[in-house]
Amino acid sequence: MAGKSIQARLIQAALKRFIKPIFAISSTQPPELLLARQRFERLIRWLPAPRNVQVQPVHLPGIHGEWVLPEHPGSRVILYFHGGAYILGSPASHRDLTAALATGCAARLFALDYRLAPEAGCEAWLEDSVQAYQHLLQAGIESKNILLAGDSAGGNLVLATLLRLRDAGIPLPSAAICLSPWTDLTGDHPSMTRNATRDAMLDAPGIRALGHYHARNHGTHDPYLSPVYADLHGLPPLLLHVSDQEILFDDSIHLAEQAKDCGVKVELRIWPGMPHVFQAFVRYLPEARQALKDICRFVDTHTPLQRL
Repeated sequence: MAGKSIQARLIQAALKRFIKPIFAISSTQPPELLLARQRFERLIRWLPAPRNVQVQPVHLPGIHGEWVLPEHPGSRVILYFHGGAYILGSPASHRDLTAALATGCAARLFALDYRLAPEAGCEAWLEDSVQAYQHLLQAGIESKNILLAGDSAGGNLVLATLLRLRDAGIPLPSAAICLSPWTDLTGDHPSMTRNATRDAMLDAPGIRALGHYHARNHGTHDPYLSPVYADLHGLPPLLLHVSDQEILFDDSIHLAEQAKDCGVKVELRIWPGMPHVFQAFVRYLPEARQALKDICRFVDTHTPLQRL
């Protein structure tokens, strides 16, 4: 790929100015985590509504989120988990991305509004994700027609959900997509330091502190929290996207290596010079639109389309 587009340079500058300070937390006490969420929500309220999709809120016992429906969906269903370091973010903050995925993949997409810290911990968000997946199965959707997808912490939740489903003997989805996944909550890998100043969105000390905060009752090497340390045997095909400038770069590199060692089919795409989860800016970035094409190709390969 050629050098970064002017759009990418402008977005990186905006992220450094407005988003990276939100993740530069100095304390993991609940008031500061809630303040970070409030600051983020004040920014996303200005996001324009996505185009060419219908958004239908869902509020069921134990399951909250929204269906994102393109004009001509097929048999595929994407269960999407948003990012935000498990302290912020929502289906609303990721609608541009989920709308693009739903439209590009001709899929109905359910964006899960899972519980967040500090009100809830890792047991809660994993319980929410598994319950949402089981709800799809109970609704008559075959596992072969379901894909899991998520970004950053949502990518972590994709992998943790796959592990929990596998360990419980529940039929697995056809494939999974992880965009800049947070796979190692120890924060000890070299890219956490090497890319600390290059990463336009994530603050390295803040993310490291959050990793230890989330794992405080389990340990940062718990496989349901840091899937890079898990036995990944039996998982469905994985697609990983990551930028070489992210502090989470090594999270994807090491996860891909571990997956291959466990016999899992994995595709790793490294995007030079892009911000964390740049695919979320698909409305503005040519690189994001190219990434979306790669995602749709992967989906076509592993989940054949049947028109409804």
